[in-house]
Amino acid sequence: SECDEVCETYLNEKKGKGKMLLPAGFDQGISGLIFSPSNSHFVTYGSYDGPDYSSFYHYRAEITAYSISDGIGLSTIGEPTRFHLYDWSIEDLFWIDDKTIALKTYSGSRNTTSMEGGYTYFKLRLM
Repeated sequence: SECDEVCETYLNEKKGKGKMLLPAGFDQGISGLIFSPSNSHFVTYGSYDGPDYSSFYHYRAEITAYSISDGIGLSTIGEPTRFHLYDWSIEDLFWIDDKTIALKTYSGSRNTTSMEGGYTYFKLRLM
């Protein structure tokens, strides 16, 4: 990751010169990247931490899913599929199985010491 007013995260090939930007709709970049249990997919996610998101962004949270095919290098990563949340920020995200993720979300405001309103949990079927 690189941050200069806006954070950007890249995947770099270990051998070779390939570099792939992992897009994020928020200035702080992505919050996390997690691989599916079989390593055939991965998702990145990010969110804004308050209900006033519309003053700054078009949506409150974003999940981007990628498929990974057999092979070597960045060419094995498929085109991204994006999902946007308008009512919730993402606190945490994890894989249930190779096609489904679970989301721990909140709709209130969050600061460094508290989070208003409790959490809501969702399943999102990706494939």
